[in-house]
Amino acid sequence: MVQLLSFVLAMFITMALIPPLMRGAQGLRLVDIPDSRKTHVGAIPRIGGIAMAVGALVPMIAWLPLDRELTGVLLGLGVILFFGAWDDRVDLDYRIKFLGQGVAIATIVLYGGVHISYLPFFGLDELPFWASVMLTMFVLLAVTNAINLSDGLDGLAAGITLLGLGLIVFLAYVVQMAAVSLVGLAVMGSILGFLRFNAHPARIFMGDGGSQFLGLTVGVLALMLTQGRRADFSPLLPLLLLGLPLLDTTLVMVIRLWEGRSPFSPDRNHIHHRLLALGLNHYEVVFVIYLLQALLTILAFLLRYADDASVLLVYAIFCAALVTVLPLAQRAHWQAPRFFKRQEAWVRHFERDGLLARIAHAYVLVVLPLFMVAAALLSSGISLDIALLSLLLVSLLLFEQWRNRQPGISWVERGVIYTGTAVLFYLADFGNEPLSLHPFFFASLLVAVMLGFRYSKDRGFAANPSDFLIVFLVVALPTLPQLQQLGLFWTNYIPKLVVLYYGIEMILPRRPEHVRFLAGMTLGIILIRGLL
Repeated sequence: MVQLLSFVLAMFITMALIPPLMRGAQGLRLVDIPDSRKTHVGAIPRIGGIAMAVGALVPMIAWLPLDRELTGVLLGLGVILFFGAWDDRVDLDYRIKFLGQGVAIATIVLYGGVHISYLPFFGLDELPFWASVMLTMFVLLAVTNAINLSDGLDGLAAGITLLGLGLIVFLAYVVQMAAVSLVGLAVMGSILGFLRFNAHPARIFMGDGGSQFLGLTVGVLALMLTQGRRADFSPLLPLLLLGLPLLDTTLVMVIRLWEGRSPFSPDRNHIHHRLLALGLNHYEVVFVIYLLQALLTILAFLLRYADDASVLLVYAIFCAALVTVLPLAQRAHWQAPRFFKRQEAWVRHFERDGLLARIAHAYVLVVLPLFMVAAALLSSGISLDIALLSLLLVSLLLFEQWRNRQPGISWVERGVIYTGTAVLFYLADFGNEPLSLHPFFFASLLVAVMLGFRYSKDRGFAANPSDFLIVFLVVALPTLPQLQQLGLFWTNYIPKLVVLYYGIEMILPRRPEHVRFLAGMTLGIILIRGLL
């Protein structure tokens, strides 16, 4: 339950902080001005990283057992966020930027004790301390900057990190690394909260503060997962988890050095720039890179217990294929056909009239309340702590309605609705035979949500590559046979909860009063049943 709440709380805090931070970004001089290397037009607030970091750090501080290792990790993340936000504001000299990264990583390595102790092909022979420290700092520095440099298109760095974190959380759960899975879920929740504002064309950027925070976090978690004695994973597994941004950064720096330029000089040689040059649009480039990273994530899962040589060989084949295909396509002046061509006349008719979107909305408006009411009435084993949590949520909902009489829904109410939905699903999903229609319910709800996204004319509810990424996490990973056999919290719970949240987001802007009443009623039912 704590892991679930960390995911929900991080997402809610991130979504709640972004609107006020966007309004204050101009005054704080935290805006991104377009130039020749960038694809956006107009000044965009780059303050999303602060919202994500705060959203992720709050549940970490609240629920992590803060031993020396985790304290060092949190201190290091705080340092990297400070220097990253400073860089977003004044455009720091690269030497000061590296100094900040070095201080953050040294805090994690020297104080927190996160080390690379085991090398590939060397078994369980530990490295000398000095070599371990130097190698760990170099690796974390490389990963942090690789994620930072991959942040070139809307949703790109966040989506790549989300995929890597998804597998890290799952594997950490398997080997009972509770702290690693909680940190990963908190960061995943903050990324999901951010992505709803970062869909192309983005209304907000994460900035260097956000990309460096994500890069250092995913790098540290990957090392904690693969270097711990409780796991039997290959030390090379992070190559697959983080392989695409690492390859991209290496290629760019090699090209710059080959051309006699500084490896840190700006250019348009990143993989996403080269895909744009092949005729793909912004939307398609992000989608293709998500597919590449998803492929690496699936390979990492399949090779999680493989020997080091197999992991290295698979990654080398992937790199060789990408390094070969891109230059050949550029030399041949190949222009990619559009992925989404003209649709059939009857589909265009539905899209124009909004019929499919209205049908999807009506379905969600009916089945989602039915599920929530059934969960509140039929769930068994409502404990006193769940009842007290429901009392707190109902009180917050009533207080916010009394305080804020403006139309629409406030962020406090949204947080109550999201948390209450998580509580309902927690009660419904564990040992409740009357609610055994979950697979059909969630499959149909997912279809309705996808149709609503695809054919809605609402700008705030339009499809984007981030949504296809989330569909991959919800659908693809739980269908793997190995995951079905394990029946874990990750595969049974989080994907379904994300579908529920999308359903709520679909009807909340149009029917806020209905959703508010539904949340209050179902939480009230849980409260009464729990007390009785």
